[in-house]
Amino acid sequence: MFKTLLKSRFSAFWASFSGAGANKKKKQQSMATKVLLILLFVFLAGYLAVAFGAMAFGMDIMAKETGDFWVSQTLGAMVASLFCIVGSVFTAKTQIFESKDNELLLAMPIPPRYIFLSRITMLLVVNYALEALVMLPVIFVHTIVVGYSPLGALFTLLVFIMLPFFTLTLSVLLAWVISAVSARLKNKTVISVLFTVFFLVIYFVACGAFGGFIGASGDEEANIDFSGLKKTYIFYWMGSAMSDGNALSFLFFALCTIIPALLTFYLLNRSFVKIITTNTGVKKIKYVAKEAKTSTQEGALVKKELKRFFSSSAYILNAGMGNIMTVILAVMAALLSSELMLMLEQEPMLGKIIPTVVAMIIIFSASMNLVSAPSISLEDKCLWILQSAPIEPKKVLMSKIYTHIIICEPLTLISSIIVAIAFKFSALNFIAIILTSLSMVALTGFFGLFLGLKFPKFDWQNETVAVKQGFAVFGAMFGTMIWTMLFLFAGILFAILGADFWIVGLAFTVVNSAICIAIGAYFSRGGAHTFANLKH
Repeated sequence: MFKTLLKSRFSAFWASFSGAGANKKKKQQSMATKVLLILLFVFLAGYLAVAFGAMAFGMDIMAKETGDFWVSQTLGAMVASLFCIVGSVFTAKTQIFESKDNELLLAMPIPPRYIFLSRITMLLVVNYALEALVMLPVIFVHTIVVGYSPLGALFTLLVFIMLPFFTLTLSVLLAWVISAVSARLKNKTVISVLFTVFFLVIYFVACGAFGGFIGASGDEEANIDFSGLKKTYIFYWMGSAMSDGNALSFLFFALCTIIPALLTFYLLNRSFVKIITTNTGVKKIKYVAKEAKTSTQEGALVKKELKRFFSSSAYILNAGMGNIMTVILAVMAALLSSELMLMLEQEPMLGKIIPTVVAMIIIFSASMNLVSAPSISLEDKCLWILQSAPIEPKKVLMSKIYTHIIICEPLTLISSIIVAIAFKFSALNFIAIILTSLSMVALTGFFGLFLGLKFPKFDWQNETVAVKQGFAVFGAMFGTMIWTMLFLFAGILFAILGADFWIVGLAFTVVNSAICIAIGAYFSRGGAHTFANLKH
C-alpha cells in the first residue's frame, strides 16, 4: 500500500513537469516541447551550479592562504539549507496539512501512517534535489582545489545524506505553524505572503551577514578573517566535519539533526489524523446592503483580475514576488553605493559600467513578475463566461496586461528612483533607467500573455500548478532572463566603446516598446480569434 501511494506521489510530481494532466483525453505535449522544457531545466541547473561552484572556488583559493578550508563547506551548507527551507515549506503546507485528497484517502482502508510517510518521502526527495544544486558544485570544486581526507570524504557523504532531514524538519514545523495560523484567519493569503516575505528577509539578511562573518583584519595586507562564521554553530560543524574530518563536529551536527527529526516525525505521525481533520471553524459573514457601483467593461475586467490575483497566495508568491525582490535588491544596491562610488575614483571605467549593472538588476528582478503568463490558464472552467459575454476578446486580453502593469509598475518605478539617486546618475541616465525598467515590465506582461494564449494549461487540479508550471510560465521566465542578459552585454560593450548608459537604455526601451506594439496588434486580430476559440 505504501509503495502504491509513493508511486502516485512521484507520478503526480512528474506529471506536473511533463505536462500530463488529470484529463487523459487532452492532447499531450509534443516531443519538441518536452525537449525544450528539459533544456530549460538543464540551463537553470547549470546556471546555479556555475554560480555556487564559483563561490566555492573563491573561498577555497582564499582558504589556501588562511588555512580555513571549512569556509566553503560551511557557506555551502548555509545556502543549501536556506534553499531547501524556502523551496519546500509551502509545498509541505499543501502536501501534508492542506491536501485536498486527505479526507478521500482517510476514507479508504489505508493506514494513516502510510499517507503521512508517502508525503514526507516525496518532500525528502525534493529537499535532496534542492540540496544537490548547491552542495554538489561546492563538493566538486573543493575536491579539485583542496581535496578531502578519507575521514573527511566519509563525513561529507554522511552530511549530504543527513542535511535534508535537518531542513525537512524545519520546513514541516514552519508549515505546521503557517497552516495553523492561516486556518484561523479570514484572509489566508495575507499570512502566507507575510511568512514568505519574512523568509526572504531572513535569507537576504543571512547573505548580507556573510560580510559580517567574513571581515578583514587591520593589517595592511587586509588578511581575511573567517572566525565569525564559527558562530553559525551547526553549519560550522558541518563544514568542519567535511573539510577537516572533525569527528566531534560531526557528532554535534548528527545529534542536532537526528534527534529533532525523529521527535518531530514521531509526533506528527501520531497526531496526523487529528491535525488534518481538525475543524477550525469558519467566520460567519454578515450581509450589509450597499449601493451597486457601475464601471466600464475594461474597468470591471481589471477589477476581476486584481481580485483574482490578491485572493490567491499561490498567485502572489509565484507570479508577483519579483516586486518584493526588486525593492530588496534596490535597497541593497543603494546601501552598497558608497563603497562602489569609492571604487569609481580608482577605476573610471566602472563609472560607465555601473549604471548598466544596476539597471540590469532592476529589470532582471522586475522580469520575474509573471502575472500575465498564467492568467488565461487560471480561467480554466470559467473560460466560457468570458467567451460568451458581450465583450470584445481584445478587451479581455488587454485587461490582463493592464493588471500586470498596475501590479508591477509602481514598485519598479520606486526601485529605479532609489538606485538612480543613490548612485547619483546624470539626468539622462536617470530618465533612461526609469524608461528601461518600465518598458521591461510592459514587455514581460505582453510576452507572458502571448505565451499564455499560445500554450494555456487547463488540466490542473491545483491553481499552484497553473501558476508555477507550464510552457507559458517557463518560456516567459527564461525568455526575459535571456533578454536581460543581452541588455547587460550590450550595455557593457557600449561602455567599453565610450558611450554613456542612456544611449543603450533608450535603445532598449525603443525595442521593448516596438515588441509590445507588435504583440498588441496581434491581440487585436489573430490573438482575439485564438482566445474566442480556446477550449477547456
